Amino acid sequence: MRTLVKPKVRRKIALDGEQDGPAQAATASAATLLDYPQEGEIITSSCYTFRIAPRVAALGVDISIDQGPWMPCRESVGYWWYDWSGYAAGRHQASVRTRTADGRLVPSDIRQFETRSEPTA
Repeated sequence: MRTLVKPKVRRKIALDGEQDGPAQAATASAATLLDYPQEGEIITSSCYTFRIAPRVAALGVDISIDQGPWMPCRESVGYWWYDWSGYAAGRHQASVRTRTADGRLVPSDIRQFETRSEPTA
């Protein structure tokens, strides 16, 4: 009696979650995702925590707010986080980048959002 062994098939998973599709180059938005704040979100609290979800294995994640210096984020429960406070009301933008094991820096798209003072009661 012969046992048939099925060959292992490796599935290619594109960064956008599509399986077995044509090879696709990683786009910035597909490789590193700034989950929160969402595009156009209005933040009214005096402090805010950004949530980043790299879609590539990350050795580290950095964030830049309003084209300022890159600041390291912290990793916890499968995401990367950055706590932000002391900001002025107005329009802002943020960008994140993921540092990979092979030394690449994978950027995100720029996220636009707004901060406002909390209403007083």
